[in-house]
Amino acid sequence: MLDDRTNAAHKPATSLSASSVDSVLVVMPFGTLERPSMAASMIQGKLKASGNRCVIDYAALRFADRIGIRAYDFFSRRTDVTDLAGEWIFAHCAFGHRDRSERFLEEYLAHQSKSWLLLQRAFNCQTIAQMQIKLDAIREAATDFVDETARRILQAKPSVVAATTIFQQNTASIALLKRVKELAPEVRTILGGANCEEPMGSALEEICPWIDTVHKGRSEGFLDTLFSTEKRRFEADRQNTYPDFDDYFDQLSGLDVRHHIKTALPIEMSTGCWYGEKAHCTFCGLNGTTMRFKARDAEDVMGEIRHQIKTYGTKKFMAVDNIIAMDYFKTLLPAIVEEDLGINMFVETKANLKPWQIDLMAKAGFDWIQPGIESLHNDKLKRFKKGTDQKTNLTLLKMSMERGLVASWLMLVNEPGEEEEEYREMARLFPKLTHLIPPANIVRIRFDRYSPYHFQREKFGLNLTPYRSYSYVYPENADLDNLAYYFEDYDLERIGRQHPVMQDLHAAFLDWTNIFYGVDNGSPTELKAHAHLLLLQEKRVIVDTRDPKAKKTYRAGKKTVEVLAALHEGMTKSKFSTDYPDFDLKPLLQADLVIDTGGHYLSLVMNPPTQPLPKFEDFPCGIIQI
Repeated sequence: MLDDRTNAAHKPATSLSASSVDSVLVVMPFGTLERPSMAASMIQGKLKASGNRCVIDYAALRFADRIGIRAYDFFSRRTDVTDLAGEWIFAHCAFGHRDRSERFLEEYLAHQSKSWLLLQRAFNCQTIAQMQIKLDAIREAATDFVDETARRILQAKPSVVAATTIFQQNTASIALLKRVKELAPEVRTILGGANCEEPMGSALEEICPWIDTVHKGRSEGFLDTLFSTEKRRFEADRQNTYPDFDDYFDQLSGLDVRHHIKTALPIEMSTGCWYGEKAHCTFCGLNGTTMRFKARDAEDVMGEIRHQIKTYGTKKFMAVDNIIAMDYFKTLLPAIVEEDLGINMFVETKANLKPWQIDLMAKAGFDWIQPGIESLHNDKLKRFKKGTDQKTNLTLLKMSMERGLVASWLMLVNEPGEEEEEYREMARLFPKLTHLIPPANIVRIRFDRYSPYHFQREKFGLNLTPYRSYSYVYPENADLDNLAYYFEDYDLERIGRQHPVMQDLHAAFLDWTNIFYGVDNGSPTELKAHAHLLLLQEKRVIVDTRDPKAKKTYRAGKKTVEVLAALHEGMTKSKFSTDYPDFDLKPLLQADLVIDTGGHYLSLVMNPPTQPLPKFEDFPCGIIQI
């Protein structure tokens, strides 16, 4: 196993080979491999504390072992999620409509250029006929796998079999519960998870009569669903149990796929989104029906971190929260620093962090952040209701680099109301930013369920229908309008990928990526800046290597150094005129050392980093290595 686990205090897990268990929670394909299931592990921890003999079956790990890590990784992460390629693999097992689902490859997937290219690379096939043979073999393996998994589970004689479903786990989970009910009608079958929030849960109920209960709420409410007819003692210690990851590590340790997985642990510190309660980002559907923000007590989180480090010997954590609680900067993070836990944490946050907050994150080990930048154009950010602007986003990127934090972000395009000039302006901006971390990609915006784009579609002039891929996965009687999570407006006029302004934007993005990572249209091998715009304070020299073909050095007078410091986080033009009435800013603007962000002046010049960026292999969410 490619992890840094030590010989921690690890107790044997309850096994499916035991004479009997009370309940089995199943994590089916195409669930995440590099981390345990947060929802299933939380539920299991509470069930065990109440005396319920509960086992988690990580069937996803075994299926990856069966078809190979490369194939599994393709279906789980590499294709566009809206293509539902992973759901298609198990669709015939769940619903039996093989004739129509077999047309999916020729009629749909082969016409999705991104997924088709990745499919060809993953399976070394060029033609549809060749690909059909390869994928038919995987679908047959899926059929056998569902039957084997059901029989394996039933050997333990559970009274309840429950499957968790999020993203592309619907059809595999539905197929398993169907087979369980066929083999053992007396066993209670339950489906739960984010894919079961309303109205999706009711739509699934209508087409899956073999599922006794579809749990439509959060995981903690699952206990009430599970014990609705059988009251057992589960109140004791209900609030003070931690997620149980024993089954994940025990099962992974016996599979060949472990050699490709560098593990991490999930942790949930809060639910909902405090920013979304005030202003819902137009594209975001992640919170479903539970926007209300609620954060755990900092000491409770500390207790869980200590417990998991002691139990599993790993210090890599992925916060599954949608946004960090701001109170944690006064409670949790200082406690982590004081205790010197030495963790590495991934968290999501807003971009308007202060320097002291970024300093604290670096000291606490929160060294991989997702700040929700989304764009570097003011008009787009207003359209998205992000509550930030170009100045704020660039300041975040700059300060993160100075303190050795990775700011992961995507650039969203093709939203309703987009303008060609916005892309021209960003293409002109990108060459000035090659010393900052570029976006991971430029992606076309989606219209997800629960987002304002979906529930206020009339306001945005959208005519939304479920992606066509759904019709190849689900039966004809499925209510796709209520079942689907991904929607598209096939009549919406968007600025296409081949439009000159979009080509220029992508070319500028590629140049930015190549220069920053020091590559030539290849994948980065190390997370290290190869371009710089640094102020060497003692020498009062600015080193500018943003253009590797025209490296520059500037001498900076005392007043220039003072101005650059004043503009480090940006300053309104009016305040600058008041504070520095005699300073000529034109040379700094012409050299792109300072930019006009629309109402503000912002220095792009960085101070030398206090620590290097972490390595790719230290990604705290876990890694699949192929």
